[in-house]
Amino acid sequence: MDNKNTYILELSKELLDDIELSRLSIEQLLLKSSRLARLTSEDEIHDWLLYELRGYQNTELGRKYMSLMNRWTDKEKGSGYWIPLSAVDAYISANEIELSKMSIPNVNFSPSSSNPHENVTGIRGANVSMIVGTQSQILNRINILKNEIITFKSIRGRAISKIHEYISNMYHTLVFSGYSETIFEKFKHEVDSFLLKNFPEVLEKIPNVYDRLSEDNEESISQALTTLRRILTSFSDKIEPAIESISEVEIEGEKIKVGKENYLNRLNYFISKKTNSTSRKQRLKQNLRNLNEKLSAGVHDIVTSSEAKALLLNLYVILGEIALL
Repeated sequence: MDNKNTYILELSKELLDDIELSRLSIEQLLLKSSRLARLTSEDEIHDWLLYELRGYQNTELGRKYMSLMNRWTDKEKGSGYWIPLSAVDAYISANEIELSKMSIPNVNFSPSSSNPHENVTGIRGANVSMIVGTQSQILNRINILKNEIITFKSIRGRAISKIHEYISNMYHTLVFSGYSETIFEKFKHEVDSFLLKNFPEVLEKIPNVYDRLSEDNEESISQALTTLRRILTSFSDKIEPAIESISEVEIEGEKIKVGKENYLNRLNYFISKKTNSTSRKQRLKQNLRNLNEKLSAGVHDIVTSSEAKALLLNLYVILGEIALL
């Protein structure tokens, strides 16, 4: 993994910790995430994060993320919360503070024992109406505050969830890539060492095949596929050579021909002798069959450069696995 990817991996891990441990303010989180998006060339995510930092604009991307973040109050009229995410967060705090300070006035009345007929209503019940009206206004304000808090928390939650999803995907992709490189490099070293010692002609031909595929024309691809098929046959001749005195062998109760022209059968025979795993035998034999069919048909069929490169890699991997059995 190169230095840039290593830095991106470290930044991603740090950001995941920042989100999960709530270590950063909204603005700090957006700025740091924006840097990651810029480094990974995620232009759409980067532009969206700028909207969350500075406020939304009435653009195609802006409207898309207004919907994704559930910011519309009336989409047809274009009404919604176009404000930055930091403002959304500030509204949540302000509403929660206001809500914590609100109380409903107590309108219970208990007449004194000395005057059980005490009149507290005032003229035409004005006193009671005033108290009850105030209570109603407070209850209405409490409901408004609660609904706004729910709405703003939903917007904030969606934004943070989207940021976390992006960073998590980036982190796990890079981690997998790092492990894949390590696994493949180790495997490649083992295979190259073995092939160089026992089948040097295979390694000698692979660069020529790749050069032909890089030319990216039909004739070069056809020549490359022919060479790949020859690599397969010569590998078979080396690892399980034909014996003139033996025309057939028995594999798992089935007799198969193992003459000079039966290179695939000879490889299958070698696999059967070298491993006791039924599933591994089946996988290798099926892979060989599919690969051989494609290399044989590819001389006449149209095969793209990318497909031919995949066949080259497939051949290298399967020959390596068989050689190391």
